[in-house]
Amino acid sequence: MRRITMATVAGASLLLIACRAGQDHSTSPPGTPTSSVEQRSSFSPSDEPSALRSAEATAGEVLEGFHEDDILRVEVNSLAVRVAPYIDQSLATGATFDGTTWNPIGPVRLNTGDYVSVELGPVTIGDTTWYRVWPAEGGRLHYSFTSWHTDGTVDGSTQPAWVAAAVGSDAYLTLYEAFEFDRSLTGLPPTLQKSGIGDYVSGPLENHDLLGLEWIYLIDGQPAPCGFRVTLEPAGGGADLEAVDRSTSSGFEIGYASLGAGDFTPVVGVESEPFLVRVTSECEWSLRLEWLAHD
Repeated sequence: MRRITMATVAGASLLLIACRAGQDHSTSPPGTPTSSVEQRSSFSPSDEPSALRSAEATAGEVLEGFHEDDILRVEVNSLAVRVAPYIDQSLATGATFDGTTWNPIGPVRLNTGDYVSVELGPVTIGDTTWYRVWPAEGGRLHYSFTSWHTDGTVDGSTQPAWVAAAVGSDAYLTLYEAFEFDRSLTGLPPTLQKSGIGDYVSGPLENHDLLGLEWIYLIDGQPAPCGFRVTLEPAGGGADLEAVDRSTSSGFEIGYASLGAGDFTPVVGVESEPFLVRVTSECEWSLRLEWLAHD
C-alpha cells in the first residue's frame, strides 16, 4: 500500500499486541462528527480567475461523515475488520511481531476501546455505513503492534481494511480525536476526501505535479452496469485529465492511481492555475485525492 504504518524489524519493540475475539457487528455513520480538518486551497475567492468553470456543489448527494486521519474509538466488541465493505466479505487477517518473526493471529476483530484512523469513506450499503481504516493502537495515528492483511501476505507491512461505523442508529465507532491539518509539516495542501451518490464537482484546488487518487464505487440500489468517471479540469479552461473511467456490474470496484510524474510539470493545466475534480457517476462512491511529496 501507499503507507507503511508498522515499525520495521529494527523498531519492532514499538509494536503492540492486541487480542481480538467475539461476535460480528456492522454500522451506518454516527451522525456527522465535527472535525477541525477543512479543505483549503491557496486560492481565495478573490484570486479565482473570472473564467472559472462552474463549480456547482453536486447534481447528486454528498455523504458527510468522519474525515481522513480522524481517530475513531470502537464502541462494541468483536467488530469485524473486512477486506471490502460487505458483510459477506472475508475478514482481514492479523499478525504480531515477537522480535524475531511475524506470528499470524487469524481473522481480525476489534473490541471496545480499540482505535482506528480513517482512510476512505463513508459509503453506505443498506442501513450500514462503512469506512476504510488503519489500526491506530492506543489512539495514535498510523501506529500499531498488530499488522492487518487483506491479501493473505504477512510481511511486516499493514493494509487498510473496512469496518462498519454504524447500523441504523447503532453507532459502533465514535470520534476520539479529529485530525488537525498543519501545512507547515509538508508544505502541501490537505487531502480532498469526498463521498457521494451521483455527480459531484469540487471547488478550485491547488495545482501540483504529483497526486494520488484512491476510490471505491459500488452498486447499492443503482442500476447495473454502473459507471464511474473522474476528471481533473483546469479551472480557467483547457484540456481535462481523465483520471478514472470505469464501469461495473458486479457490486463494487476499488482502485488507486498515481497522477503526474513529479517532474515539476502540473498534472493538469498550468502551474499557477487551480483545477476542479469532477465525478460523473450513477453509483455511490468515495474518493481520496492527496498531494504527494517527492525529491
